[in-house]
Amino acid sequence: MNKTGEKETGVLIDSTGMTAPAEPELNDGWERPVAVEKDRNVRAWFIFLGVICFLVALWTPLRALYYRHGYPKKDVEVIRDADTFVAVAYYGVSQDVQEGSRDISKETFAEQLRLLRENGYTPITLRDVQAFYKEGKPLPRKAILTTFEQSRKSSYFEIRDLLHLYKWKAVMGVTTAPMHTKDAQVLLWPYLRDMLTMGSWELAAQSENGFDFIPTSPAGRTGSFFGNPQWLEDRKRYELPEEFNRRLQEDHEKVIQEFEKETGASPIAFFFPYGDYGQYEEQAKVVRVTNMHQVGAHYELGFILGQLALNTRHSDPRRLNRLLVDPAWSPQAFIDKLETFWPVEPGRGKAHRACRIERWIGEWGGVTAQDNELVLRAIPPLNPVVTLQQEQVSATTGAKAWLAGSDTFKDGYFAVRFLLKRGRFGVYLRATSKGEYIYFSMDDAGKVSVRQRLQDMDEMMLDTDVLASESRQSHELLLCLRENLFFARLDGETLFNGRVLLRGDPRPGMIGVGIWDPLPGMASATILDAHLVGRRDALVTWTPDVAKDVGYLTQWLNQHGYQFNVLSPPWLDVYESAPITFPAWDQDALTLLARANNMKILPQVQIRDATLLQKVPPADVVERIREHHVDGLYVDASSCVPEQVTALVTWLVRLQDAMNAKKMQLALKLPVAIESLPSAVNIIKLLPGVLLAGDFQEPPFNLDESQVLGITHVLPAASDETLSLYYQLSDLLAVYDDVSPDAKREELRQKGFDAFTSGDYKEAIRIWGEWAKTDPRNAEALALIGDAWLRLNQPDKALEAYTQSLDINPGQMNLAIRYSRLLEQLNRVDESAGLLNAYARAFPDSPSVTIAQAQWLDRHRQRHEARDVMRTLVKRHPDNIEARLILQTMLDEPAERYANMHELLAIGRSAETHLFGFGRDIFAAELLTIPEASVFFDFVRKTAAESPNKKTRDLYESFLPLTEKVSENFVMDKLSDNWVAFGGFRPSSHGRYELRASSEMSEAFLRLKKSELLRDGYIEVTLDESAGSFWLYARRSSKSMVRYGYDDEGFIRVQTWLNGELRTQEGRAWLRPPGTVRLRLEIRGDGAVGYANDKPVFITPLVIPQDVCYGWWSIAPFSPELGLARARIAQIECGPLTPSIMLVPRLPVTELNAALDVVRLHVRDLSAVAPVAFTQLPDGTIPSESDIDLTPFKMFCTFHRLRLMPVVNLAYYSEVRPEHLTALIVKHRLTGLILRARSMPDAAWLAKMEKMLEHTTADFIVLQQEEWSWPLMEDDEVPQFADEVARLKKLDAVNVREIQRGSLLLHPVKDAWRVPLLPFHEWAVTLAQNQREGVEPRLVVLPMSFRSIPQDGTGVVTQALTHVTEATEPTAAEKKDAENGTNGVDTVKAQPDAAASKPSPDASLVPEPPAPPPLPEPVAPSNALLTDVTALVTGVVSQAEQPESAAQPSDTPQPSFWQRLRTRLSQEEEGAKAELQKALQDTNASEK
Repeated sequence: MNKTGEKETGVLIDSTGMTAPAEPELNDGWERPVAVEKDRNVRAWFIFLGVICFLVALWTPLRALYYRHGYPKKDVEVIRDADTFVAVAYYGVSQDVQEGSRDISKETFAEQLRLLRENGYTPITLRDVQAFYKEGKPLPRKAILTTFEQSRKSSYFEIRDLLHLYKWKAVMGVTTAPMHTKDAQVLLWPYLRDMLTMGSWELAAQSENGFDFIPTSPAGRTGSFFGNPQWLEDRKRYELPEEFNRRLQEDHEKVIQEFEKETGASPIAFFFPYGDYGQYEEQAKVVRVTNMHQVGAHYELGFILGQLALNTRHSDPRRLNRLLVDPAWSPQAFIDKLETFWPVEPGRGKAHRACRIERWIGEWGGVTAQDNELVLRAIPPLNPVVTLQQEQVSATTGAKAWLAGSDTFKDGYFAVRFLLKRGRFGVYLRATSKGEYIYFSMDDAGKVSVRQRLQDMDEMMLDTDVLASESRQSHELLLCLRENLFFARLDGETLFNGRVLLRGDPRPGMIGVGIWDPLPGMASATILDAHLVGRRDALVTWTPDVAKDVGYLTQWLNQHGYQFNVLSPPWLDVYESAPITFPAWDQDALTLLARANNMKILPQVQIRDATLLQKVPPADVVERIREHHVDGLYVDASSCVPEQVTALVTWLVRLQDAMNAKKMQLALKLPVAIESLPSAVNIIKLLPGVLLAGDFQEPPFNLDESQVLGITHVLPAASDETLSLYYQLSDLLAVYDDVSPDAKREELRQKGFDAFTSGDYKEAIRIWGEWAKTDPRNAEALALIGDAWLRLNQPDKALEAYTQSLDINPGQMNLAIRYSRLLEQLNRVDESAGLLNAYARAFPDSPSVTIAQAQWLDRHRQRHEARDVMRTLVKRHPDNIEARLILQTMLDEPAERYANMHELLAIGRSAETHLFGFGRDIFAAELLTIPEASVFFDFVRKTAAESPNKKTRDLYESFLPLTEKVSENFVMDKLSDNWVAFGGFRPSSHGRYELRASSEMSEAFLRLKKSELLRDGYIEVTLDESAGSFWLYARRSSKSMVRYGYDDEGFIRVQTWLNGELRTQEGRAWLRPPGTVRLRLEIRGDGAVGYANDKPVFITPLVIPQDVCYGWWSIAPFSPELGLARARIAQIECGPLTPSIMLVPRLPVTELNAALDVVRLHVRDLSAVAPVAFTQLPDGTIPSESDIDLTPFKMFCTFHRLRLMPVVNLAYYSEVRPEHLTALIVKHRLTGLILRARSMPDAAWLAKMEKMLEHTTADFIVLQQEEWSWPLMEDDEVPQFADEVARLKKLDAVNVREIQRGSLLLHPVKDAWRVPLLPFHEWAVTLAQNQREGVEPRLVVLPMSFRSIPQDGTGVVTQALTHVTEATEPTAAEKKDAENGTNGVDTVKAQPDAAASKPSPDASLVPEPPAPPPLPEPVAPSNALLTDVTALVTGVVSQAEQPESAAQPSDTPQPSFWQRLRTRLSQEEEGAKAELQKALQDTNASEK
């Protein structure tokens, strides 16, 4: 049977009506299997999947609904009146804490939350902190912000139920980079969005890549992303500030964009990764400022990470503290730690336990508590011998700790007793998160200083001082802050002349202590005890007897100004029959002191009998007291009896009414009988606004602290004040607009300085004027404006600016001194003196004011009074080097000057631990450049050799002179480190270096190290070109110098300067030749010689005053136009020259002139001439008259600027009385003396000789020589030259000892030498070989047979490079020097002013006659002699003008000067001799 619908055509029709191909027929009985229908199963699966999707979609709103109702938003009701909060940070919370992990367990965190609730802590949110800083809304008491790091999953899943249980709030820091790398440990945005819906969580940004480490140096070191500039390896440089700023900005913008995309809002807070924003590197100012700018531009809040937790209203919201919780703390230790951070409000004048040991928090280095003491110690470097188990801790150069809870300290006292073992101990005050602080420091050398740093500014030095007390390790320090004044007392000594004026507006901040030393691991100190005390306003009173001693009173007030802020001088005493008015106080001094220390003056009215008040009308009292220009009155009614209270109160009410009308303040001390009674409060109510004075521990009668004054009394001068208050206390800035106002003012200050140094004084005045407008109470701006007006030669306007500045801050000592000097220059002498006197009375302990007084007296021909003033100052401040040096200039007698130096040396020797600081003082004050400083040489040598401190040894070694020359050839090499460059010094082309003055300087110079104590020496420069003047300097210091060079007016000069005055000089017209020029300055003996291209410029050396004895050597181009001076230099040489002493035997008079002619051949290589002048007699005495006529030697040495040092020959005994030798020096007016002895005198004799020499200015040398240098011959008998030389060579070397007094001849490398005797002709050979440099002295012996010196030797000698003029006739000029009676100080006056007119073209070829220097003993020659000498001098000048060929001697022998002189003397016979003898007698008489 066919199926339904089957047609014969063979086409099948299915149930859908579709046709299908017909199938072939099958056998009957077979049916097609029917397929299983699957449509119902598919439909079931679709339904199942739909249900699942519905449940998943329903989960999110159900979960949100659960979170919304399961975590209530309502906070616990708390009192909100706090302005501080703490913040803590957790690295993570996990169930399984591994060893060494920074995570804490869930159980520990739960216990911490429980204890926090029990101890009254209230959780706050970022919104609370934002409103606190932005809107000023107060916070709950004991508010705490809880934060977590790096969006870790474990921190969320482990504690979410705990937050719900304790109704706690938390903040998660989100870093986005790990999300992008699918880090399984971090939360993804869906979880973070869920946290926000819970209400107990907030999110803070923690950067995109901030936890990455970046390359920070070419050596491969790495550092934090935000705390370091990046090293760009492909460009081989660090990224620029703008690139660093851009990198940070891009990271912040990426995080913010992702926050906005995922949460719909920007983050309001940023957590610095690792808490690092550049604060750990002092130099990283750009890093810190950039980070703060970026955080301020993108967020409301910024948080760092460290060991501090407290934040106050004064904290910078861009860098708030977060305490990183240590997993090693127990829950209770965590709570105890937090408790230490809460601010301690010191009571009024009452010590608190705020400084107990557990409150100190170590930030850097080793900080440990031992036996209730705080030990600060630098961490030493790791010992390589120790096993590898040693903890890897980096070495530090110091340690630092902060006092927790001191964040709100602003005004008050901090007292600390400490033990300083090594390094520099410091105390930080008012330290804020903005980088502001006040820093007091004291090093182990006794140097103290106070520095200050303001927001976005570099640290600035405010003042320095030196301890006057003896050296010790234990110290008691008291620091006081009162608004913008800083006071310091150390070991009972008031520092910084009483107080230091601080800059900027006072803000509260933390207290910290620290220790530092340049060597790692060496610094160490121990805090034995510390106290923190709040501000205590007080008044000070004194009795009329104390007021009589004005000097003592002002000194006491100045030293103890930290104890009070109200001055109450005695004025009126109501007692017995009538009121008594005491003499008026020193109004000028007291007013000045009050204004300088922000004090008020309330004169004291003492009422001991109130019944007499009817005789004292209150209105009259007020009118009379107004005449003194004071701030009010202090009424002391403590002596009134209770029966008089009614009359007293009635009078006080009337008095206050009268004072209120005049806007004056009333202070009152209640009668002792009633001040403790409750009824006394009624008196206070009747006198609203009165200040209650008394010794109160706490303000009485519920008064505010500002209404109460303590009382201090000036102790009489005879009392022994032994208790101190310590025991009574049982350039990127301009890029950003959000820098601090202080930084903007500093920018104006610096811009003004730039204009001032560039010479644009009007622009400087304009800029500083803007600065003054932004800060009207800034006295510095007005003072600088006054300086600029002075540069513009407008003293009247300068005076006006100075006056305004002193009105704002009278405590500017240096400005007051300049103001006084300006008044003096304007011929207002009385006002000038009056101002200095007023400051001296107000600040009697100020050395600068006292010095200014003494200098004023000295300028006004009151030298004796000036000397007394300086002696008094030195007595009060014996270690003040500046005061001693100024006193040195006012002492007339050599013995007094030496005594002054001995006292200073004794101070240096007594402080063995202060030797380094004392050495720095020696260097800074240029102490070794004065003649009497020779007493220090042995001390310097011994310290350089024996000090156990390497720094001290190196410092003192640098004082000793060079022992060999320093040579610089810029064609071959660069400048060595033997020089110190000031100004621009850089390589130029063709092997040259250019020395160029900077735009704000008139000169640039190279200073040779270790050159301060060079005696004989030279400096030579080869230069191509220069602009302005060019000078070679020798013995240069702030007081004196020798210089040689040329100016830009066509003159070449050699000069000496002393105390700013030109003392001696020679000059001549000179045209600089084209090309390279070689200049050389040589100093030998007491003369200076200048050379140009190896030829002497002047005929004779220039005499050097005896006070110009030491100083450094240098070269310098100079121009009065700033930035113009420059020089291109090819070579420099500088070094010592061997001091050569010519020993001259006793010769017949007929041979003396010939001998001097021989010496003259090499006179410019000599330092001194030593003729044998005194021979010991057989009885051991020394004759008072010389064996020879010293006059020719004096003339010879004076002309050639050599030092004459006659020899005393001890032929029989090796001892002679020092007094006798000193008498010879004084009688013969000698500049030096040589003692030849068979054995060296003992130490006692040498010490006595030193003392005797301190009464003179002479040099003294001892030669220890067993056998005499010359053979003993009969009169007029001359030994054979060969025999004499052979004998001389066989003699032993000579021990040479120079007494370290006077102007020394030898280099002070040491005081004892052993040198051989050198025959004259061999010495000449060494000169021909240019063996002239060195420090070892040479004893050159002129043989008695000098006429037999070989001619070949003489030929060698004449070829030596001695730069000596060939002419023999200049000897006449020697006599001209003898005839000239002018003093060396006035030599310059005799010179024509070469700079006064332009030179003619021919003038450059003709040297001017030499400046006649002074003779030690003036001689009055005859007119005939004078005529002869003048002719000789003219001949010398003529010869000097001729070419070198003309200088050759002629065949006809010419008589020498001495032959012609003898002829003239024989003609004059007894007349000329009588004249000379009379001149000598007159000179000796005048000296006596």
